[in-house]
Amino acid sequence: MKKFLTILILVFAVFLGGCDREKPAIFFSSHPIDKNTFNPDQVSNKNFWVGQKIYFLVYYPKGFPANSIRLQVITKKDDVKFYGIDIVQVRDIPVKQGSMIYRGSFCLYKNSLHYLRVFSPDDWNVPLVQDWFWVRES
Repeated sequence: MKKFLTILILVFAVFLGGCDREKPAIFFSSHPIDKNTFNPDQVSNKNFWVGQKIYFLVYYPKGFPANSIRLQVITKKDDVKFYGIDIVQVRDIPVKQGSMIYRGSFCLYKNSLHYLRVFSPDDWNVPLVQDWFWVRES
């Protein structure tokens, strides 16, 4: 019985102790984001107007694995029954390898659901982090 309990405790310690609790995230805001204005509760806005400047902060706690990242903005097509998408913008951005934060902005002029996806040049198929937001007409 002692042996069973010891093994059970070891299994729980390995699975619970090895969890990475910090997850990558993208924060959106209608105002510029910097270290003085950053507040996760205030930058959780995911609704923007057509033509409004969208500010974002990409947080990757492990540090970016390469010296560049690819930002991809896609939009979901409403006229397609299944998951149809259009690539709206793609940017290759130089970053310091190992850095955990990238800030930027862009404008969109299409009323739709959009996704911001961040890729490493090592793997263009699986995003490091992605999140959605709405752009609507006023």
